[in-house]
Amino acid sequence: MILQALLAAASLHAAPATADVTLRFDAELLSTSTGREKIYAKFERAAARSCIDHPRHASTIRQAKICMADLMDQFVDQVGDARLTALHEGEARPAYARR
Repeated sequence: MILQALLAAASLHAAPATADVTLRFDAELLSTSTGREKIYAKFERAAARSCIDHPRHASTIRQAKICMADLMDQFVDQVGDARLTALHEGEARPAYARR
């Protein structure tokens, strides 16, 4: 399965940027909790790579966290799997995603 999300991220010193983020994963992994966790971890790494540009200021770090949370929401929504959505919305939600 190929997942594509459009990411709009703003930095402190630049106009908002838009980037396509494309992820590939084995859809069969959605059938097990371990597989869903692997997919979710892959999404987290992709969100971090896409949103973090070596932040130095507190406001930049905050923007990166918001960007990552928004991108994770897009990834999970586009997959459309209730179990992955439950993992995303669960108690173990990553700290960056708590705004």
